Amino acid sequence: MDYFRLYFTKVQLGTPPVEFYVQIDTGSDVLWVSCSSCSGCPQTSGLPIELNFFDPGHSSTSSLISCSDRRCNSGIQSSDATCSSQNNQCSYTFQYGDGSGTSGYYVSDTMHLDTIFEGSVTTNSSAPVVFGCSNQQSGDLTKSDRAVD
Repeated sequence: MDYFRLYFTKVQLGTPPVEFYVQIDTGSDVLWVSCSSCSGCPQTSGLPIELNFFDPGHSSTSSLISCSDRRCNSGIQSSDATCSSQNNQCSYTFQYGDGSGTSGYYVSDTMHLDTIFEGSVTTNSSAPVVFGCSNQQSGDLTKSDRAVD
């Protein structure tokens, strides 16, 4: 019998914060979420969660990563990024082992965190983060049965 386990967590991105459920994937080094312009992205999930789409235009702290940004250059060196001189956007394409894939562009924005001290005291904090804004998905990523953001 083949069992499939999906581990996911909730993160908040942007200002004002929007909640996203993201899969915990120890085999990947880039956080990405579905964006408002996404083709092939599931609209609903078979899990008891509501899917959201990130819209950089609706976050006051969002900025696109350009080709000249040092963070894009770091991504190019590690093969996590590509650059299009046509639109000066730092982009990514990932192909997973099951044949599914995602592509899009990089965005910098605020991630909101709850920090727990000594097991009981919770404080709200935030940090800048660069993540992928997926505008195309293929393969199993297009299916709704176990879809996350």
